[in-house]
Amino acid sequence: MRIDVHAHLRTDDYLDLLDSYGRTDTATQRGTARGATERYGLSDWVSAVIVEYGRAYASGWGDYTTPDFAQVVGRPARSFADFARDHGLGS
Repeated sequence: MRIDVHAHLRTDDYLDLLDSYGRTDTATQRGTARGATERYGLSDWVSAVIVEYGRAYASGWGDYTTPDFAQVVGRPARSFADFARDHGLGS
């Protein structure tokens, strides 16, 4: 059985970040990450790692770009907005 915990459980720090962007539907998810990982049978250590990983990303740890894409492909990357528009997903 495969459990994709990262995609469905969010730390309160991450939910605070979503709130700062204007999300209004985060109240029901607060305080659930640690308890939910334990209900899935994950160890205390794995639960703590998942919660800490969420905190790190909520604080901007993964918010950076590199020139790797342009170096490999030979052109700059498109923005997500351009990608969505080019594939009929934008307004």
